[in-house]
Amino acid sequence: MNYKTFFSKTLILFMVFFQLSAGINDDFHNSLNAIDKKLKSFLPKLRTIDKDTWSKEYNIFMDEFKDVELKYCYKYKQLLLEKKLYYISLIHPIKYKFINNTAKEEKIKVYISKEYEKYIIEKYSIIKQLDKNSMQLVGLFAGEIIELSNLPDKSPILASKLDITKNKLELMLSDFIENSRNKKCSANLLLESAFHYSKMKKYKKAEEMCLKLKNDFPENENVKSGTVDKQLKSLKIIPGIIAPNFSVNTISGEKIYLSDFKGKFLFLEFWSYGCFPSKLDVPNLNRLYNKISSDSINVLGITCSDMEKIKSFIKEQDVQYPIAICNKNIMSSYGIYAFPTSFLIAPSNVIIAKNLRNKNLVKLVRNEIRKYFQK
Repeated sequence: MNYKTFFSKTLILFMVFFQLSAGINDDFHNSLNAIDKKLKSFLPKLRTIDKDTWSKEYNIFMDEFKDVELKYCYKYKQLLLEKKLYYISLIHPIKYKFINNTAKEEKIKVYISKEYEKYIIEKYSIIKQLDKNSMQLVGLFAGEIIELSNLPDKSPILASKLDITKNKLELMLSDFIENSRNKKCSANLLLESAFHYSKMKKYKKAEEMCLKLKNDFPENENVKSGTVDKQLKSLKIIPGIIAPNFSVNTISGEKIYLSDFKGKFLFLEFWSYGCFPSKLDVPNLNRLYNKISSDSINVLGITCSDMEKIKSFIKEQDVQYPIAICNKNIMSSYGIYAFPTSFLIAPSNVIIAKNLRNKNLVKLVRNEIRKYFQK
């Protein structure tokens, strides 16, 4: 699972969630805000703490949430269910194993563990309680349904135990989209579904969700603002196509072209100054640049940020790889609608991977290069 991308996307949707809940009781709202502040302080620790500390912090956090849940469960059941699903999906201790164990054999051990079973049962129980006609529901759980649809492949015994099949879960998601009286819910479900299908490299399915959103909800803010068009464009810039050409200026003023890298591999990442996941990616890109950057492999960060912010970012984050400045036309040609977005481009200028990310970036890049030469 792409943890940082998931966090970035769900955080955006979570902000929408709170816009819809503006009319709720002030005490309840303040209680949730206090918990979210604690979540914000907890998230940066996830890269540095050990499993026992993570579990301890998580239990303290969830105990505080349970106090709010008990106090307001009758009046705000739907909102609390969504909040609980959000918290569990984001910071449950099982995430530690996925973040720190990327080897396939280690993940298989996680999928057959009792801890993973309890985690899935808890999430699935919440999903089944959600009301598709709620006026607060905005689609935060769409990604969870799509993720669970892979359970028969990941953990067939557990899937059988819970009677979870891909078809059953896709029908559940379709039911929410088609039959909810809350049309904002349906529209956001389509947008969130497109994002998660894209993350799973199911680009045709993601495109289907985007087109349905455009056709069925032309007045939706994401359609009117052009966000959906950007996402559709992004779904065309995928592994297997020739990377769009560009010319950019480095911060030292040197003009470089994509064609300058022909005959070499290029790891290209589009980032933004105010983007938290962009900052998290810097140590990974530094390792990539220092370990395998050479005459045959290059690393380049591209941004639209102004020069003052770029210099501040480089200094604060200790960026060691080259940074260049681009315009919105280049962003558009690469279908950039979220940050960070990265591409691994082969010597032939063909995109061979998209959105490789996490602390094992060096290993992921090497694996893609190996596969490229094996074709």
